[in-house]
Amino acid sequence: MNDNIRDRQRLRIQLLQDLYEYHFGPEERSFHLPGPKKNVGPLTDKETRLAYDYLHKKGLIDIKDVVGYMHFSITPQGIDLIEERILGERAEQI
Repeated sequence: MNDNIRDRQRLRIQLLQDLYEYHFGPEERSFHLPGPKKNVGPLTDKETRLAYDYLHKKGLIDIKDVVGYMHFSITPQGIDLIEERILGERAEQI
């Protein structure tokens, strides 16, 4: 049971980190994935859908359905959480 919880936490952090890196990539943008209605892509995986839903309900990401594609973007709260996590980890290493 504890391993399942840790795996879910890692998945949520990884998804949020990916959106953070995508947001601050070469161009400011959001991330598009095929919607679950298309039965393709990562959103067909239950754990991934639950993780995105959790992040959305926590206010860390925005999700919009745009013509069959799910549009994801990190919110300011999500950016703050990732940056605090990164800076906190580095501060502990110093």
